[in-house]
Amino acid sequence: MRWKNFNKRKKIGVLIHQYQKEIWESLVAKANQVDLDLLFFVGRSLNSPYETEIPQNFIYEIPDKSFIDGLIIFSGTLANFMSKNEFENFLMKFKDIPSVSLFLEIKEVPSILIDNKRGIKGVLQHLYEKHKLRKFAFIKGPDENIDAIERYDAFIEFLKEKKLDINSEFILNGDFRFEAGIEALKNLGERIKEVDAIVCANDNMAIGALNYIKENIKQQIFITGFDNIVSSEGTIPPLTTVDINLKMMCEKSIEVINELIDGRDVPEKIYIEPTLIIRESCGCKNSENQHPSIMAIEKVKDAFSLYVKNSLEDTGELLNLIIDHGIKFKNLISILDTKDIEKIIDFLEYVTTRTKQSEKNRLNNFYNEILMLRILTRDISCDISIEELKTHLIEKVGLLGIKDFYLFLFERIFIDSLYKNNIKLELALENSRKVNPEDRSIKILSSLREGENFIFLPLSGKTDVYGFIVINYLANDLLYEILREQLSSTIKYVYVFQEKTETEKQLEKALNNLNNLNKKYFSMLEYLPSAIFEINDDFSVEFLNKNAKELIMVDEENTKINFLDFVFPDDRNRFYELYKKMKNGKELSELQELRLTKRSGAIIHFLFNTVPLIKEKEISGMRISGFDIRPILSKSLSVDEEFFKEFSLSPREKEVLKLWIQGYQIKEIASTLFIAESTVKIHIGSIYSKLDVKNKAEFFEFIKNYQIKKFGYESFLFSILSQLIKN
Repeated sequence: MRWKNFNKRKKIGVLIHQYQKEIWESLVAKANQVDLDLLFFVGRSLNSPYETEIPQNFIYEIPDKSFIDGLIIFSGTLANFMSKNEFENFLMKFKDIPSVSLFLEIKEVPSILIDNKRGIKGVLQHLYEKHKLRKFAFIKGPDENIDAIERYDAFIEFLKEKKLDINSEFILNGDFRFEAGIEALKNLGERIKEVDAIVCANDNMAIGALNYIKENIKQQIFITGFDNIVSSEGTIPPLTTVDINLKMMCEKSIEVINELIDGRDVPEKIYIEPTLIIRESCGCKNSENQHPSIMAIEKVKDAFSLYVKNSLEDTGELLNLIIDHGIKFKNLISILDTKDIEKIIDFLEYVTTRTKQSEKNRLNNFYNEILMLRILTRDISCDISIEELKTHLIEKVGLLGIKDFYLFLFERIFIDSLYKNNIKLELALENSRKVNPEDRSIKILSSLREGENFIFLPLSGKTDVYGFIVINYLANDLLYEILREQLSSTIKYVYVFQEKTETEKQLEKALNNLNNLNKKYFSMLEYLPSAIFEINDDFSVEFLNKNAKELIMVDEENTKINFLDFVFPDDRNRFYELYKKMKNGKELSELQELRLTKRSGAIIHFLFNTVPLIKEKEISGMRISGFDIRPILSKSLSVDEEFFKEFSLSPREKEVLKLWIQGYQIKEIASTLFIAESTVKIHIGSIYSKLDVKNKAEFFEFIKNYQIKKFGYESFLFSILSQLIKN
């Protein structure tokens, strides 16, 4: 597998999931040895089920061959939630760039792999032989993750080789997260007491399981992990795990990508042997059983060699390494291959003294960084424009040790707009000085300073993407994440503030238009043929048009009235219930009928419909639109002289019938004709008898059928409709 040779200093992109100190430091140290510059593109797992992580992954769209010469891809974590085929399709965008894959075999890409099966079987063999355990549970990783699949397959193979029971109820689902270890044991419930040991597909889940057992299970159950992450050494009890020799993998990836770019042949697959790290979580005591990792041994040997030459300056975390890996004094004699015990004691004293001073300096530096970060975040948290943000960044990022800083923002903030041509350089600082390049596109990345390593961090919200920053490499994961989150938050606030300001302008304009429309609207309502009332929750009338004023006989000056005062007393409860239904959101589509009392005391029969009035998204009142039904009834249901002759109605019965058809009540008829109510009742009884009907309903049905029979149904409807239209 060969690629074209490059003479310039090579820039290697690193696609990686979050910050891991051991990985980054190992890559940077090895890259410096072979004169490579690293560009870290820091996102999250692809196809992540966690909504807030998805926007961050646009950072993987940024690298291209215009400014990088090769790629190191941490495929194992990037492909946590997708199949191998899906991941290979994702990598097609980089097909023209020499690439190396770690933790996942990729077709036609050199792959550096861990022997997962050997690692899992080594853990199980230890539990089986040393501790005589036979009942195992297993917490799996993501279904599509190759590492997770290989580790699970190794677990099943081991059980079959030893002829142990395979109980599907003890095969627990997980996804490599800390929380997954807790959730898996919660789902297992009381049956957890039936197992001797729980083998986890990675350390994060194992640490979660350890915490759950410590807090909820009194019985001793052994736990093992895989990966040997830094926090696995600090658990209680310390976690037995498998060291995947990250330092060796990182160094090998640098060697392979360098050789690949130079056109040399490299193997398609390179396997790194894992190392079993025995601690206390498997039941071993902190003694001879605890084996230091290869990485720890190499670091101690290198440090001792430098000490002997009087050139050991940086003790780093050497003391913690010796303690955490359980390296005893007698181990040091064999590790350092010397019998000069005095020299070893002097070495340990020197390391201890230097470490204390180093730790003190580190804490001071850490405090200063946090202080500077607080000052920066305090200043930018109140920014309301990109210009203000840029001013504060120019003033403060240098205090964090950041010499080179580039801020790129997309023209739009929505995730659908992601396309590299839509992005623009907003700010560039080089060697702590502001520069103003003519080309403000992404092409400027091809001119990043040689001899520096850079980190690309996404700026995003829960669903939105704003852009990204590029900063020179600093070994400080806390700084990266806080700076990324604070900048993302500030930029979101700036966009929201700008949108709010623009919305307020548009709202003001809309309100002016609405006021103009309202004037036109009420002018229009004033002269509509219907009587229109607008009432609020206490039934006071906010508006009534000309026809409404004439209907209830209200003069122009006296319009401060309450609608209920004009509702006939017997109908008020019914109207109140009607209003309550509308207030509760029920649609009142049917026409309603109500008796209203005019100022003169006369009663009208009001046929109306209603619509709710909305204010601030709540129902604040009702618009009533209708008319007096009597004139329409009298004209559309009126009968002629022929009808009176046919049924032998007397002149007085004729007068009573006409008023009865118009909806007048007995009391109203008596008042209108100046006769007693009892006389009206006698006349109505006589009319019912002559028409052979028993009540009011049958009476109106008789009148309707008479007209339909005489004039036809269509004519009858036309008569009613024409009267409605006229009114």
